[in-house]
Order: sequence, then C-alpha cells, then structure tokens
Amino acid sequence: MLIFWITILMLPLIYQRKMTMLNLAQNHLTGVLPSLLGNITNLQVLRLQMNKLNGAIPIEIGQLHKLSILNLSWNSQGGSIPFEITKLRNITFLNLQTNNLSGSIPTSIDNLKFLFELQLRENKLSGVIPSMPGSLQVSLNLSSNHFSGNTPNNFGNLDSLQVLDLSNNKFPGPIPNQLTGTSTLTQLLHANNALLSGEIPKFSQHLKVVSSGTGLINNTSPDHTIANRPNIVSKKGISVHVTILIAIVPASFLVGIVIQLVVSRKSCWQPQFIVSNLLTPNAIHKSRINFGKAMEVVADTSNVTLKTRFQTYYIAIMPFGSIYFIKNLNCSNKILPLGSHDKFGKELEVFAKLNNSNVMTPLSYVLSIDTAYILYEYISNGSLYDFLHGSMLD
Repeated sequence: MLIFWITILMLPLIYQRKMTMLNLAQNHLTGVLPSLLGNITNLQVLRLQMNKLNGAIPIEIGQLHKLSILNLSWNSQGGSIPFEITKLRNITFLNLQTNNLSGSIPTSIDNLKFLFELQLRENKLSGVIPSMPGSLQVSLNLSSNHFSGNTPNNFGNLDSLQVLDLSNNKFPGPIPNQLTGTSTLTQLLHANNALLSGEIPKFSQHLKVVSSGTGLINNTSPDHTIANRPNIVSKKGISVHVTILIAIVPASFLVGIVIQLVVSRKSCWQPQFIVSNLLTPNAIHKSRINFGKAMEVVADTSNVTLKTRFQTYYIAIMPFGSIYFIKNLNCSNKILPLGSHDKFGKELEVFAKLNNSNVMTPLSYVLSIDTAYILYEYISNGSLYDFLHGSMLD
C-alpha cells in the first residue's frame, strides 16, 4: 500500500491540484497520512475510513480550504486533533470516530460555520468541551470518550441539531435546562454517565432521552406513576373487574390493529436518519439549507405540491426565506434498496457535478433506512412537467 500512496502523491503537481475527490475507503492502507496531501488544494471530498492508518493527522490537512467532507473514521489515528483542522472553513461533514485521538477538542472549532455533522465517538478525548458551531444540524456525537465536567450549557444554542450523543463519558450533575430550547432535537443520549443525577428536564414529546446507567430521575414519564401505583384489589370487586376485562380485551385488540396500521403508514415519512450531505459548492445554498426545517416540511402533508407513483414533491421555505424543492423517493418503490446508501450517495455526488441549464442538479440529500430526500433549487418558472401538465403549484 506504500507504493499506492507514492503513486498518488508523485503525480505531477498540476494533476494533483485538479483532483477534487479522493476515496480510498475500506482498503488495507497502512502507515501514516503523508503531509503531501496538503498539495491537493482543490480537494473537496477525502474518504479514508475503515483502513489501518496510524500516526498523527498531518497539520498540512489545514491547507485543503475547499474540503467539504473529511472521513478518517475507523482507523488508528493517534495524537490530538490538530488546530489546523479548524481552518477548513467549507467543511460540512467531519468524521474522526473510532480512532485513538487524545487531548481536547480545538477551541476554535466553532469557526467551522458550515459544519452540519461532527462524529468524534470512540476516542480518548478529554478536557473542556468548547462552544460548537451553531450550524450543526444532523448529529453531534461525543460518546465513548473521557469527557468530564458538567454538560455545557451552550449546547442549548444548537437550535438546529437533531441528535446529541454524550453517552459513555464521565459527565456529572444534572442535564442543563438550556437544552430544552433545542426544539429540533429528536434524540438525547446520556447513557452510562454514572455521575449524572437530578431530574430530567421537561422536553417536548418528540424527543427521546436515553439515560440508562445514570442517576437521572424521569418524573415526566407517563409510566412513572403507574409503575409505583399500589396493586390493591378487593375481593368484592374481582367479578366486576373480570367482566370489564373481558369487554376491554376485544376492543383493545381492534384498537391495536388500527394503531399498527397508522404507524406503518407513517413510517414512510418519519425516517430514522442514516446520512445527510451537502452536494453544492455554493456558499449561499450551504448557509441557507437547513436539514431540520426540511424534515419538518416533509412531515406535513399540506406541503405536498405533487405526488406520483414513485415520488412526492414538497416546497420548503427555509428560516431565512429561501425556497427549495424537496423530492421524496417513496419508500414503497425499489429506487433505494436496503444497504445501497453508499452507492446511491456516490451517484448523487456525480449527478451534482453536471453543468447543464436544462437539468436540475441536487443540492443536498438526506437518506433514511428506506427513503431518500433530495433538495433542489426552487425554479419559479416551473419544469417540463409543469409545461405539459400544469404547474405543480396549481
């Protein structure tokens, strides 16, 4: 594999600088990352996950100013996270999970104004957690490290974040009430922080809090009072209770069938996210596209503008007023087979590089287990479909 690195990095400089994507994931690459990677200055995507790389992350990686995706996960990278990584001002996806990184997170990480997802789980990181970029939308994963000290209050400023994973650390004290202000949060994972204590704050109903292995008390759970209710039944009332039970069981069975049908229908539009990605290099779109808002839009059927056998179209108005189309590849079709997410994402990345005024290129996407949501620029004059069949807005 050393020969392979030499082959890539000994290319004439003119070819290195034209390279925009380098994907060497899931190979058997060994050794340290060469500092000459910093010469590939037009690189936008660098995927080296699931190899056997070790040593420190070279500081020259900070020279890749156009980089939007950096994935070094599932290697054996050591040392600290270099300060230079916070110079990647266009980065949207940073994944360093499952390595041997130690030390603290660089305090200047909040300079990454376009960062949507940060994965740092399963390292040996410690120290004070700095302020995180307010642009985080998909996930902030700091689990399985050595962080201690109270949960930062400034996490409450991440008002677009959907998943916050702090499990398997050494956080003490209560969960800060400031976190209740993150209205988009769907999962808060605090499991196996044995020093956590106090009551879990009152979050919105759609938020799932995982607190197993902690001293947290959940007094907001509807099952809490039922679990502690005394089980006292007089003999005189037994026959009445049996009669009521006989009447209730068939009714409960029918209600259960109805609920199951409703849940199964809703599963198409309440996805469990697997991956999201910004495809566009346009800084304006990067700053305006909000994945949390996009998922709110697709959860409301009143936003549907067109529905065909295989696709559903929505109009999404982002927080700053920008309008986008969202195309949902319905989970009933076979466009996105299970296990094909990597392939599908790569095809979208290629498609996004098309430069044709007659083709709508994807700006970003979100993939769930069996559904794809693709965001496009809003075209006020409509599409070919509109011309042939009438406007989607009519």
